[in-house]
Amino acid sequence: MATDMLEAEPFQAIEASRAPNFMPHRADVQAQDQHLDSAPEVQTPLTKSGVAPIKNPEAAEARFRKGDLVRKKASASSGAQTKAAYSIYASRNSPHGWVEYQLKDFYTHKVDGTWTREKDLKAGA
Repeated sequence: MATDMLEAEPFQAIEASRAPNFMPHRADVQAQDQHLDSAPEVQTPLTKSGVAPIKNPEAAEARFRKGDLVRKKASASSGAQTKAAYSIYASRNSPHGWVEYQLKDFYTHKVDGTWTREKDLKAGA
């Protein structure tokens, strides 16, 4: 039966007089602290340039008010894409900086409990 362990071969110590004498590279001689001191003081922003998160999500203005009629894409049970008519039931400011709405079906007057982003809605019915 084969064993999984390899036999260890004893290593031979090289005498100090026989060891090759290499000169250290000048980059190795520099202290590590010098590299850390030369690092830039500016911190890298967490977002891409030109894009900044909204500091105060309450400042985002809503396009629609309670009771306004809006359209939203909806899918029928057969899988066909249609547009459904809703009225705005409630709105809130998302912590991500956009406005979300709860919608009430215009014809059945049933309130959908999910929150829909403003970009998914179009004005008018």
